[in-house]
Parts: sequence; C-alpha cells; structure tokens
Amino acid sequence: MSDQEKDSEDIPTRYRVTYVVEHHTPGFTAAELEAKHNDFLGAADAVVILSIMRSDEDGFSLMPMSVDGDTGLEISEDELWKCWALLAARLAKSLALPAAKRSFSAKVFAAIQAAVLCAANDGHPVPKESFN
Repeated sequence: MSDQEKDSEDIPTRYRVTYVVEHHTPGFTAAELEAKHNDFLGAADAVVILSIMRSDEDGFSLMPMSVDGDTGLEISEDELWKCWALLAARLAKSLALPAAKRSFSAKVFAAIQAAVLCAANDGHPVPKESFN
C-alpha cells in the first residue's frame, strides 16, 4: 500500500449534503404550506431523490430513493420509469451538455415516445410526424 493510499484511509469521508423526506397524512393545503414556509423546502405528491456518492478515483454510485405521498411507500416502478423518460426529454434540451449527450438523450426519448404512442395505438406504429 502506498503512502498516499494510507493517508486517504486516515481521512474520513465528509458528506456535504443531508436530506430529510417526511410523509404527512393527510397532507397540507397550499395555504397551510404558505403558513409553514420556513418549515419545509418544498412539497409534492411524490418525491424521488438520487443520492450520489463520488469517490476519489472518479467513481460514481447512485442510490434512488422515493416516497409516494398516497401510500407513504416507494413510488411504483411505472412512475420511476416515467421520471426516467421525462429526464431523457429534459437532458435532450440541456445546453449544459455536450451535443453528443443531448443527441443520445433525444434518441432515448424518441424511442420511448414511439413505444408509448404505439402501445396507445393498439400496437400499431405511429408516424413520427404525429409526435407532439
């Protein structure tokens, strides 16, 4: 083991972001949230958090967590899939990404859109010009 590896083992990982998600039954009205604006960062019907862990070696791991406000449990895989699809649409338009990543994201979203429209059309493909 090198000296550098030994030194990095002695330094504990420092997490710079913390979060708390709470399920509230029966929930809050918009007026109630306005009155409690200092107590909450936001409110929603459901929430998905992508907890990102980075390593010194440029590693990256992702732990998705979610809460469905209706059940207090994790959101359904179907809703998580919808989030993924909408994220692809957003990334396709992001000028902060290189053109190759935007193009790939656009292709992913176009494939999702074509499959969803086909399923909604009793399994028959829908012409691209119908997409909007």
